[in-house]
Amino acid sequence: MQRLYDNLDDSVAVPFVANTALSEDMSFPDSGIVYYIGVRGIPFTEGIASESVIGAVAHSVVLLRMAPGADIEGAKRQIRDGVDPMKWICTGVPREEVVVESIGNIILLVLSPDGAAYRSAFQKLA
Repeated sequence: MQRLYDNLDDSVAVPFVANTALSEDMSFPDSGIVYYIGVRGIPFTEGIASESVIGAVAHSVVLLRMAPGADIEGAKRQIRDGVDPMKWICTGVPREEVVVESIGNIILLVLSPDGAAYRSAFQKLA
């Protein structure tokens, strides 16, 4: 996650964030993993979410390392269709601005007005 942030263009203002390790069986008020990626049953081996600690800021960046042999394109479709880009009470991003990309077995999900900058930073890591 830090490498992704380090690759951002200097013009991107990153909010104060907290990182959360992700697992399929995690609990978060009533929704668990669904809060972060929109679906259950995605076969990932490890994941991390970086979200703004200020609720009025639409900022969520998720990295998932997929299990060997996982259907990456299928998982990306499920995430794109399932994630709630308006998951915060008072803010969000338009659905068409949701970023779901992959490099190898790593999936990136971004809900942020700066989604294009995060996509570019992720692609630099390839």
